Amino acid sequence: MKKQNILVESIFVGFYSLLTSVIILQFCNYSMLLNAFIIGFFKHFTSGIFGLQQYYCKYIKCDNFILTNLILESIGEGILFVILYSILSNFNFRNECNIDFVIFFIIGILLHISFEGLGIHSSFCKSHCKNKK
Repeated sequence: MKKQNILVESIFVGFYSLLTSVIILQFCNYSMLLNAFIIGFFKHFTSGIFGLQQYYCKYIKCDNFILTNLILESIGEGILFVILYSILSNFNFRNECNIDFVIFFIIGILLHISFEGLGIHSSFCKSHCKNKK
């Protein structure tokens, strides 16, 4: 995949993470680490439910996703959000925005670039579908 496409996709995923964090933080008043887990979980889970993850699998036709896999992957992404939030919240971002929203935007970008670079999206497509045509 072209580097330019990965960058555009990563920015989109960053905004999707930002939107998810805005919605979740309106309803969840837990510790920020628990909130980070919930944001990561729901970001991944809703993108699976809404079919956004199908974009990565454009070369493999998928009829159905396995719900158990989606839940396990969402738990994994929630854990990654907690780890990255713990690291990034220690940096001092100087801006007028709510720092947590900026951090979740950055986490979305970093995870997407990492998943592309490590080939996780490709393996996701090969293993995630029930029915391949």
